[in-house]
Amino acid sequence: MIFALAWRNLWRRPRRTALSIAGLAFASAFLIFMPSLQNGAYRAMIENTLRLYDGYAQLERPGYRDEPDIRDTIVDVEALLGTLRGIDGLDGVSARASGYVLLSADDRSFGAQIVGVEPRSEAEVSRIPRNIERGRFLEAGAEDEIALGTTLARNLAVDVGDVVTVLGTGYDGSLAADSLTVVGTYTTGISEIDRLTAEIPLKRFQDTFTMPGQAHTIVLSG
Repeated sequence: MIFALAWRNLWRRPRRTALSIAGLAFASAFLIFMPSLQNGAYRAMIENTLRLYDGYAQLERPGYRDEPDIRDTIVDVEALLGTLRGIDGLDGVSARASGYVLLSADDRSFGAQIVGVEPRSEAEVSRIPRNIERGRFLEAGAEDEIALGTTLARNLAVDVGDVVTVLGTGYDGSLAADSLTVVGTYTTGISEIDRLTAEIPLKRFQDTFTMPGQAHTIVLSG
């Protein structure tokens, strides 16, 4: 009897029943769809962030991440790179070295993080080589080149073809000085990267900062 009364009551006001059914259907569909959309969006955000610069994993000396020191290097990095590149499942393996320097052009000077990268393999672990706004990315074999974040280039008032001076401290405590030609500027959308970073070939970094055959980080991408 209760079922019969309920059924009769449902169709006593068809419009109310139809609206209730539509509301329940929409709410159920929304609850099912939104978690899938959120999970997909979160996964895409994580993927884009990791592929932008950091990679999926990084190999470093213990303590380097907490207190970066130019002397905390991975020695004989080429041998380790060869071993890692032979591991199945790793799509990208690239070495980096980094230091903090003063970049100067004409009468302007700004502090920056300078990163030595392998031009051939950096694109496997980072999207910076594909985010060039002006000019081009570093070329393998051309050592006197530098690519700047767009904001850093604007602060220095330099463009492609201009020369910047690098002043820093080498591995052995000596003065690390160099002059490099700007070949490109990149935009990542992350203000800290665009404002504070510059990239040069790893070999040039090793020569300038007196750390031959060494690096600070090996970045892995799967």
